[in-house]
Amino acid sequence: MTSTQRRRWLGWLGLPLLVYADVFLRRTLEQADKHLYSFLQYFYPIGEKLIFSPATPWWKLLLPIKEFTGVWAGALVLTHLTELQIGVANTWYLFNAILVVVSFVAAWLAFESFAFSYTFAICIGFGTHFYHTYTVTGGMASPVIAVCLELLLLCSYRFIVAERRAAWWGAGVVVSSFAAALSYEGWLDLVAYVWVAAPVLALLCWHHRRMIQLRRIAGVTAWISLVAVAYVLVKIQIAYGQANGSESDVVFNYTTWAPKIEDVASNVITHLYMAATNFLPPAFLSSTALFELGGDKLVELQHGYASEYSYLVPMHYIFLWRYAAGAVALLVGYFLIRAIARAWRQPTTDRIALIACLLMMVMAGSTHALVKIRPMKTMPVLGYHVFVGVLGVSLLLSYWLMMAWRDWRSMSARVLVTAGVWLVIFYSALARPIMLNHMAAEVGLPGMYPNPMNELRLMLGRPADPTGDLAGYRLYRNLPKPDAAPAPAPASPPPPPPVDPTGRRPLGEGLAALPESVIDLSVWDKVQDVKVTAEPGGYVVDGNTVGGYQLMSPLIALPKSERLLIRALGTTERGRICLGVLDGSQQKWLHAPGGPESEFIFETGMNTAGRVVFAACPGDTVAPRFHVRSITYAILKASSAIR
Repeated sequence: MTSTQRRRWLGWLGLPLLVYADVFLRRTLEQADKHLYSFLQYFYPIGEKLIFSPATPWWKLLLPIKEFTGVWAGALVLTHLTELQIGVANTWYLFNAILVVVSFVAAWLAFESFAFSYTFAICIGFGTHFYHTYTVTGGMASPVIAVCLELLLLCSYRFIVAERRAAWWGAGVVVSSFAAALSYEGWLDLVAYVWVAAPVLALLCWHHRRMIQLRRIAGVTAWISLVAVAYVLVKIQIAYGQANGSESDVVFNYTTWAPKIEDVASNVITHLYMAATNFLPPAFLSSTALFELGGDKLVELQHGYASEYSYLVPMHYIFLWRYAAGAVALLVGYFLIRAIARAWRQPTTDRIALIACLLMMVMAGSTHALVKIRPMKTMPVLGYHVFVGVLGVSLLLSYWLMMAWRDWRSMSARVLVTAGVWLVIFYSALARPIMLNHMAAEVGLPGMYPNPMNELRLMLGRPADPTGDLAGYRLYRNLPKPDAAPAPAPASPPPPPPVDPTGRRPLGEGLAALPESVIDLSVWDKVQDVKVTAEPGGYVVDGNTVGGYQLMSPLIALPKSERLLIRALGTTERGRICLGVLDGSQQKWLHAPGGPESEFIFETGMNTAGRVVFAACPGDTVAPRFHVRSITYAILKASSAIR
């Protein structure tokens, strides 16, 4: 064995350490088992029982699944089947470990560079782009989707540049494109990237008479386009469209041009910024002042100045990141245009790579860019929306370090730069989640992200850092109250409140129940193994051990464009119970059951009906047992004055 071969074998020894570090992060520092739950059993309990029953033929799992809102859900199906075998948390650890290994091997097969392979595996394995999984665990399928996209990119690249075995790599393009298409709808982001990048690269090949590469680029593009067109046609026939009011409502449903243009432009810049900062520390994500003090404290620090407009102060801090986003977009645009101009004169491999990576960043989340502005899209928090852009940044960093090891003479400089990049990524993996948690709260996303940095501090014997406002600023709490006519004087003073056994009086009378009631649990839909028993003054509910939905009310009428206050009175004996409200189609949460609460306010929007849901709180594994005395709600008629 030559010294070069020996170094190559030794270079692979770091991969098991990388896998161990990733599992340690997810299992010990993030404590994933406290946050994760079975997505399909929680959100689609009835559909899950039907789809995974012996009566459903296996081939139906390869088509859009109506019971899961019509998505092409191959990755979700694989995730659920794995959960049934090894458990939810172990599935997450396994999938992340596989993603690290595949990322490393794919990078090695592309360039045979350890600097490139380790950097790419660290970026993909330790970035926070899939952190939304800890709020909605459908994200557990994200590593599977990422593997499919990486393999499609690898096979396409090797087929285009291959001097031998081109047919084998071409076959890999065919197989991996089917795997990507069946995994989830997000693969269309990669299709959109191909449609933009392929013409640019093909034009450069034509200009410099690289006809073999030109024909292969055209072949890969034609094949991927064919699969994408067939995919969309089948989905349109079998699944559903992006209807008004849905989470994925697209800009084409607007009736005027202005919001179409502005929403898409804003989305593109936001997605580019999310991808570009994905591996940077939390100071690059959002306002440090808002994170440390919270919106209400920032209003208080204005000391009453222009109080009727003081709500604009927290809004300023919430959107402070957009200054940086605009600067990033300008820089990326400049370097992209310059790289294309230079490649037109002399198409070196390094310039072509730079163009491919920058275009991937620009096309970070193409399909999500066509979705109307939603509250969750007003902060750069949902990294899974921009995974194609994350791939672009990861490839750019990896290629740059590979160039450093290839071209720089100083060993110390190469080591210092590589160590610096890796340390920033590892530090950000620990420090970013608490900022992402803060940002998620600002846009109304339920749940609590892990805080791996605090877990590490505790392991090292240091106290946890409590810094961070995680409640989120609520505009309606701080708007001035509308003027109201004074209440008429009562004909006679009301009797004083009764004195309790301690000799104290309550502050005054209160409502025991709101005007409308949905208490009759005997007619609610029960998930399998859930028992409802009448008892004096209400009902006792024995939940199941699966988690997720426990009870769902019949349809109740809702007024359009109003705010409703819903209140549930009862007690819990075991486990935690969360209350939520679904729309009439059961496809969208009007209020997601993110944590235990006895009352909450929600917007009805354009919905005329809904269902109240009792669910086991996310992360709970014990069967809940709880008592319900009343469930009532009221329309807040003053809502028009505070919107």
